[in-house]
Amino acid sequence: MSELHSGCNIAEDRSQTGQKHIIRAKAEKGRLPSISHCMKHPETGSPTVPSCGHERGKRNNLEERTFENFKCIREETTVTDIDFWMAATTFVTDFVAGWVSGCSGLLIGHPFDTVKTRLQTSNAYNGILDCFRKTVGRESVRGLYKGMFAPFVSTGVMNSCMFVGYNQSLRMLHPGTHRDHIPMHKVYAAQLIGSLVQLIPGIPVEHIKTKLQVQCETKTAHFRGPWHCFRELLATGGIRALYRGGGVQVWRDCIGFMFYFPVYEKGKREIKKLVKNKDSLFPTIAAGGCAGSISWWVICPIEVVKNHIQTSTTSSKTFLPTARSIFASDGIRGFYKGGLVLLVRGFPVNALVFVVYEKIMAFGSALTVASSDNHALL
Repeated sequence: MSELHSGCNIAEDRSQTGQKHIIRAKAEKGRLPSISHCMKHPETGSPTVPSCGHERGKRNNLEERTFENFKCIREETTVTDIDFWMAATTFVTDFVAGWVSGCSGLLIGHPFDTVKTRLQTSNAYNGILDCFRKTVGRESVRGLYKGMFAPFVSTGVMNSCMFVGYNQSLRMLHPGTHRDHIPMHKVYAAQLIGSLVQLIPGIPVEHIKTKLQVQCETKTAHFRGPWHCFRELLATGGIRALYRGGGVQVWRDCIGFMFYFPVYEKGKREIKKLVKNKDSLFPTIAAGGCAGSISWWVICPIEVVKNHIQTSTTSSKTFLPTARSIFASDGIRGFYKGGLVLLVRGFPVNALVFVVYEKIMAFGSALTVASSDNHALL
């Protein structure tokens, strides 16, 4: 038994330089031979275990046979095993990257979002600065972060669903191709899938956040927090109440994301051509910021209508009557209330989201490759 272990150690030393390449070259042909094909008795042909001889010739023969057996065991690793390992680690990396990047963007963007929501649903403010001053004056800085707990807990999930749906769709639609060479029509298809996936948790969270953002910090405030708001909505209207305004949000997100991932992917490709330093973050920052600002500006009218529906005290409001009411009271300008906030907020928030996301994905990719190499050698 000790000699068999000694032979395995020698085989390990001999395999360091070329074993990895042997495994990969043979693995490309499919399932590799099992150990039963490698351990045959030379006369009877039946499976056997090498005996431990004491003579030098027998010892050398044992070492050679042990090396061959060891190689056959190692070659049991298949392409399918490695592919599954890489797919699993890539999925986890997508999910973690989406979660962390989404929460990072929320920390900067939520105060802007509160100001935007109040401008869109109330005529009590004369502009961005006036809304900001009155909110801080009446409710302190905490007022700017109203309704943040629910999205902070769930934005990670929403962002993860969005990025996982988008990236997994890209890999299925165009496998084995660098991101910079994927056709744009497939980018559009992948972003549509990603946007639909994140809507499942996204609609209730957006509804609760909007309701909390528009109520002032007074004794008559109807909701004490996100969980109280959730329970109240569920008690008064069931699941349907949580998804109120959801149809408008589906249109908002599907249209908005058409200008999000495609603008980011195309912008990053073009900016990369102008930047000499390949490791520069400028293409990611510029493309991510522009994607965020453009996508939010495009959907501003839909966002205004959605917020009016979700903050209304009546449950019968729908898209067209609400849009007519906004137009009658404020004209076209009414649909772009808070639009400047969306533009200003969109750039830094989404620049940060994509920088954090790309950094985590780069780290995860390096870790995946290293892990798959180690997995292949086990």
